[in-house]
Amino acid sequence: MTEKNFSKLLQNYVNKDFDQLLLLANEALGIIAVAYKRVNPEGGAMSNFLLPFIATAVVVDEQYTELEHKFVNSLLESNFTYEEGKACIHTYDGAKVIDLVEQMIDVCGESVKKALVQFCLCFVAVDETITHEESDYIAKLLA
Repeated sequence: MTEKNFSKLLQNYVNKDFDQLLLLANEALGIIAVAYKRVNPEGGAMSNFLLPFIATAVVVDEQYTELEHKFVNSLLESNFTYEEGKACIHTYDGAKVIDLVEQMIDVCGESVKKALVQFCLCFVAVDETITHEESDYIAKLLA
């Protein structure tokens, strides 16, 4: 992907409103859930699988905004308080969780990889800006 196309992709997500990003994240979640059930037929909480992706999208710029919090609660249909969400997110070691997410994406099939990147893009864009750190992170996921 060219730098120009990458910039357009990021801007496209930033331009989406909260509900559009939530719809896209849920769409990606549907694809991820099917793949997750294939590799984990006994069940288990998919939220445990998703938390590193969510945490990474947040810790990469070292911020957890109220809008990101609202997005997490809406997507996971949870009712964590802001402080509970922040505490949970910050239990993850930023560098380790970023490495883990990159490894997980590398072993996925192309459609699941696309869905995971879309899922992460929704999180980094929900606060209506994408930092340089977030941009670099998405670029790594796409590589």
